[in-house]
Amino acid sequence: MNSPTKLLDMKNFILCIFFCSLAFSCKKSNVDDFPNIVGNWQSAPSSTNYKIDVKDNGKTVYEKTTDNSTLTVKGKVRISGTEMKIGLKKFNISVLPNLPANGGKYTMTVDDIIYFRD
Repeated sequence: MNSPTKLLDMKNFILCIFFCSLAFSCKKSNVDDFPNIVGNWQSAPSSTNYKIDVKDNGKTVYEKTTDNSTLTVKGKVRISGTEMKIGLKKFNISVLPNLPANGGKYTMTVDDIIYFRD
């Protein structure tokens, strides 16, 4: 017969497995659903420069550079509706990646910043 201690240990083990799988599943990128997001994106040169580099596997680096500092955020990209998350940082996508009708470079607008893809 099972002792109460063994049942408690089994419950803790199952809960641990559940929460670990939940934590790891939340970090998956859905970059395959948005293939046009992949690439090196940059804002137009100004006093504050922005870059977003999205790899095929979803690994992404966001950089905001001013004369005095650089903010860097790294993580998997995840897009849901008009929200893009890189790691834990949230961004608003007002214009998804698109190619202008006259050709040129892909553009997208994130947090009111227009980005161009190399």
